[in-house]
Amino acid sequence: ASQIDCEDQYSAAVLSDGRLVTWGCNDHGRLGIGARSGSTTLVPHPTEVQLGGASAALISLGSLYAGAVGIRGELLMWGYGGHGNLGLGTRASFREPQLVDLREPVLQL
Repeated sequence: ASQIDCEDQYSAAVLSDGRLVTWGCNDHGRLGIGARSGSTTLVPHPTEVQLGGASAALISLGSLYAGAVGIRGELLMWGYGGHGNLGLGTRASFREPQLVDLREPVLQL
């Protein structure tokens, strides 16, 4: 893995080939794996996050939400968004990564 981040109840790793895997507690969709069967609460093994064609470069985990930067500077956010914290123009939560339009590449997360 090229990067690992750990938060209170879940963890993530960016693999050397650009795939992103997460595991742990999936409350509020913070694992980014959608509503797959059995993924509503505890996912005890690394599970790949679908990044919509992007390859992950960086990952950062918050208490209830997460963000990833793609190798082309894409910013993807998911999880709890009740405070507008995902940057998507809504207070909705998302169980899968959503592209945030910053109109320029992201270099660091």
